[in-house]
Amino acid sequence: FTPSPPLTLGVVDYAMSRLKHIPFVYNLQDLFPEAAVRLGMMSNPRLIQGFELLERFVYRKAHHLSVISEGFKTHLLNSGVPEEKISVIPNYTDTTFIEPVAKKDNPYRKRHKLDGRFVVQFSGRMGYSQGLETVLEAWKQLDDLPDLRLMMVGDGQSRPIVEQALANDPRAILLPVQDREDLPALLSTADVGLAPLRHGMAGTSLPCKIFGIMASGRPVIAGVDAGSDAETLIETADCGIVVEPEDPVALAAAIRRLYGDRRDAARRGRNGRKYVVNHHSQDVVVDQYERMLQSVISNSVA
Repeated sequence: FTPSPPLTLGVVDYAMSRLKHIPFVYNLQDLFPEAAVRLGMMSNPRLIQGFELLERFVYRKAHHLSVISEGFKTHLLNSGVPEEKISVIPNYTDTTFIEPVAKKDNPYRKRHKLDGRFVVQFSGRMGYSQGLETVLEAWKQLDDLPDLRLMMVGDGQSRPIVEQALANDPRAILLPVQDREDLPALLSTADVGLAPLRHGMAGTSLPCKIFGIMASGRPVIAGVDAGSDAETLIETADCGIVVEPEDPVALAAAIRRLYGDRRDAARRGRNGRKYVVNHHSQDVVVDQYERMLQSVISNSVA
């Protein structure tokens, strides 16, 4: 059983499977090379074709494939993988670790004097695919709300851009990567969590930060493509608002909407927490993996 990427692990699995005469399961956590092409990290046609051939080889040789979303399953079906060879099992969220922390007990709110403030938070990798310029442009449109605060937490290649844009903004709080044990309190500092992506990126991944926001009992505003797994998740759970990627006007409007209706924001946050506990907790997901692996073993023996 091997999670991917990298794609080459599928080849190693195939070799080990043949050597030991046992089945192997390939677990897709990302779509490669499609994700690399969309990010602009790979543009050489021959290289792309080579990886696509390798991808199809691994899919064909794997005894079973597990994917984290229905969108990934569609990708496999379009690649010619039989439906009975695919299991959709979402990633789990540690809902016993990430739990809502009351505002009155939250150390981040105390430390940064956030009592009575409405906090919009981005927490995670500040990379190219997040398109944080959209967040920064949206923030400029909200300066008429004096008790609104923007908290940006993390590191990555876009961090310098964020630092420069928010350097002299008294309403912005910029923090480095925080210790893991502080994650529940950090996420609960927010009144709303942000999960922005650039156009096309939601089709090759399901941002794990969405699940963290949901587990903390906070609503999420996601900039993701229409029809993506992320949009389906948020609409099914009724836990936030989906806006067009890279649209600062739409993002600002969504923030303003939840800012103006705190009761609705809290309701969506509760919905997210309930949904992630019922569908993405560790016990639920591990049970699905166990059943899938036992089925693969039984079919192999048969």
